[in-house]
Amino acid sequence: MSQILKIPETILPYRGKTQVWRRIHELEQQTKTIVSLMYTLTDEFKQTFEPPWPIHLSSQQVKSGTVYCRWRNSGSAGQQPYLHFCRKSGQAFLSKQPANIRKTFLRFNQDALDMMLAHSLRMNEIRRLKKYIEHLEALNHGKPFCTK
Repeated sequence: MSQILKIPETILPYRGKTQVWRRIHELEQQTKTIVSLMYTLTDEFKQTFEPPWPIHLSSQQVKSGTVYCRWRNSGSAGQQPYLHFCRKSGQAFLSKQPANIRKTFLRFNQDALDMMLAHSLRMNEIRRLKKYIEHLEALNHGKPFCTK
């Protein structure tokens, strides 16, 4: 015999669609702020180091709306592969830099990683909350609710 589980009211930080939409709006505002900070970080890099740069920090928004802040090798447009400090090529680049320069690159890298994680967490929460609302609305209107 099955019983309905009594879920504590505190399992979600919001109740109802209005509060969920409010949370989505908050997350969208936070995301805009983070994106602005990402572009500011790339500008700060360009002000910290004078060109020509062997690598540079680049912010890029893709079709999904996700924004990345990544290291690119210098070169002509379209010929600038990414460089990751956690890979051998990135470690080799860093090992060739004087200690003070390496420290500055790593500070920029840490800030970029932090901002990309903050951005990703918010974007994923927004997507999931919108899907949650879609399901609630479908149940309330008797429609099939799994559109994608």
